[in-house]
Amino acid sequence: LELATIPPLSPETLRGSAKLSLRVDDPEVQVTAAAQLRFSGAWQLQSVHAELPLEHPLIGMAPRDYRGTIIADLADTAGQGRTLQRAAGTVQLLKLRSSADLGSYAVSLRPGAEPGEVLGELRDTGGPLEVVGTLRIHPSGYDLQGQTRARGEPATELAQALSMLGPADADGQRQFSLEGTF
Repeated sequence: LELATIPPLSPETLRGSAKLSLRVDDPEVQVTAAAQLRFSGAWQLQSVHAELPLEHPLIGMAPRDYRGTIIADLADTAGQGRTLQRAAGTVQLLKLRSSADLGSYAVSLRPGAEPGEVLGELRDTGGPLEVVGTLRIHPSGYDLQGQTRARGEPATELAQALSMLGPADADGQRQFSLEGTF
């Protein structure tokens, strides 16, 4: 009797996936989702609801000294490894605060026209700033373009922060732009 040798396994030869229901119920983090993970590194999340503090280590991208709560409600999200390829739903940032109260915001996400592109509409949901903008997430990073202005007379700290965006136009609007890589 001769035993056949089994060749080494590689990601290219492994096929299959795992489906699971995810639930995290921690005092700081609540998450529910249906997940599908493939050996190829592809993943898909559906019916995602997540709530956690902006400063939580899971976020890892929050600017230093900023506080707030993130609530994500995503119907469908997919990616490959660490790269987001598709997203549809809403992400809210509530009670954003640094040296000043900055308000609350929401981004409505949808798939873009290009492969691996996600587009978002940013708007404020209340607070001292009116904000509108567009977000584009692509395989190598993101870019956010928008405009903002104070509602009423801003607090000193907020007025100082707004002045960093440059002078306001005739309508009191200030343009902003933010880009980054993953």
